[in-house]
Amino acid sequence: PILHNIIAAFPHDPQAETKVILALSVPALVVALTAPFAGRIAEKSGRKGILLLSLVLYLFCGLAQFFINDLNQIIASRIGVGLAESGFMTASTTLLGDYFKGAKREHWLVVQTSTASVAAVIMMVIGGALGEMGWRWPFLVYALPVLFIPLVMVLIKEPQHDAAETQTTGFPLLKVLPLYLIGLIAAILFFIVPIQTPFVLTARGLGSPQIIGLTSAIGGIAVPIGGFLFKKLSQKPLFLVLTLAFALIASGLWLFAGNNSYPLTCMGIVITGLGCGITLPAVLTAIMGQLSFEQRGRGT
Repeated sequence: PILHNIIAAFPHDPQAETKVILALSVPALVVALTAPFAGRIAEKSGRKGILLLSLVLYLFCGLAQFFINDLNQIIASRIGVGLAESGFMTASTTLLGDYFKGAKREHWLVVQTSTASVAAVIMMVIGGALGEMGWRWPFLVYALPVLFIPLVMVLIKEPQHDAAETQTTGFPLLKVLPLYLIGLIAAILFFIVPIQTPFVLTARGLGSPQIIGLTSAIGGIAVPIGGFLFKKLSQKPLFLVLTLAFALIASGLWLFAGNNSYPLTCMGIVITGLGCGITLPAVLTAIMGQLSFEQRGRGT
């Protein structure tokens, strides 16, 4: 919700717009580059340790952005945020794969992606409201690990190795590589709406951080609904599920980009969110089904 405000806060930097978009998206790039290493560490030293360390890093690098006055330093802190996300996203998803199997695993992966989307909706609204006070204030939401760190210490248990899942073959790269490619395409499409919403709405005369936050939240609500749609469709062949998901994303992006009407723009955001909500758990579930205990950290 505050992208446009951050750009306006640095009028003397000719690359401000590019740097701000980079600051938004660089954590995802860092996750893509470092998550396999985080998975290796999780396999060797345990899931819980990397989960805790990542939350501490997230707290410090996230809150640092409230105090920084330089876009390059903000980007650097966002790299730290990406490293933290790499660790706790990998560890938490791997733990779900360890704790549950079959339909239960499918259920909790849907709950995970849905919970993340609901949290994003809430944070979008809070971020938009805090953004009315100034562009720095939304970064205070990065204080939330203060609550999560003690909960992880008390409630999360390191999973026991299941002898029945002992790895007998090499990593099944040929089986999961097509799924990773689909996931990559879906992630790129998923990022278009949150990155472009502030600019699209500002160009259409609706540049208030609160309006941008509420509009983005509308799309976020659609993602968990898409996740629960996947639960209804999960018995169908994977290619049919993904075909439906990408058709929704394509039609949603067409509405989002192609019309100046605010209701149609919102409709496009919602339809795109539904498609992305189907894609995320579908790809995750398919990958998990191919991985043994020892492979799960890297594979995730």
